[in-house]
Formats: sequence, structure tokens, C-alpha cells
Amino acid sequence: MNTTSRQFSPDRSFDDWTELLSRALETRGCTSLTGYADRWPKASLAQLAAELGGDIPPVILEQRLITEAKSTGATERCVRSLLARHLRAELPDGWQNGGGGSDDEANLQRSRLSGVFLALEMALPGVYEEAIIRVQRALTTVDLPSGWLPDGPDDPALLELFASYWTAHPT
Repeated sequence: MNTTSRQFSPDRSFDDWTELLSRALETRGCTSLTGYADRWPKASLAQLAAELGGDIPPVILEQRLITEAKSTGATERCVRSLLARHLRAELPDGWQNGGGGSDDEANLQRSRLSGVFLALEMALPGVYEEAIIRVQRALTTVDLPSGWLPDGPDDPALLELFASYWTAHPT
């Protein structure tokens, strides 16, 4: 997959992007972006956007994935997928335990994690903010192996975290 980052163009309306995305999915034999994205659970949104072509910005993919998830009652799985994609993009060398690196590396990881969770908060409706914060706090306290990166939305570590900290929210 090409990892070229796409920029949002103000010259196109949201409807134009949605139409372009729908056509790109249709030419690939997909009826949903979720189905398409599930083929590449380790790909970042930027990688998926580049693969779809047409200069579709990753934020359009993110919003479409959330919309599809809400309509099918799969919001939690969608958030796990987005979290996995963001973590893989922001932590290319994998998870670093606090004692395994320098203070600079630990600070960089904390900063990148804050950015990941801020992106989720911004993308999702406010009703999910508390759950996102709980998952973020839990992720920073669990003992993950050095180098860990989620394999996708069904990664055992993410499933365990979400089972404990993503509760009582509308789908």
C-alpha cells in the first residue's frame, strides 16, 4: 500500500467526497467502507485513502467508518479499529515500556498517545468522551510487551481493554 498522506481540499463538499468514496468502493466490489477496511486491519487511514485513490482524505474515511458503524450497531468495534490504525501509524516501532527507553522516548510515546486519543475524541460524538478517556488511562497502565502493536480491532489486548473500560454507551 502507498502511504502517501492526503490533504483535505476545501474545494470539494462533503457530498462530493462521499460520492467519490462510494465510486472508489464500488469499483473494488465493496458495498461498505467497513468491509473494505477489514481487508487491511493493519493499514492506517492514510494508507487506505491512498489505496482508494482520488485524493480522498483520511478524515473522510474516518467519518464514513463511524457512520457505518453507528448504522449497524458496531461502534465499539469501529473505535477499536480506529485505535489500532492510529496506534500503528503513531507508534511505528511498537509499544515501548516505561523502563525500556530514555525519558525522551517515553515522553514522545505519551505525546503520540495523547494525539491518538484526542483524534478519537474529535471524531466521535461527545457521548463517547468518558469511555475514550477510560480506555486511554487503562492503556497507559497495562503491561504490554515491548514492540506490541494491535493486529486490528480484534486484537486480544484491545478486546480486553474495551471489555473492561468501554461500557454502557449507545452503539
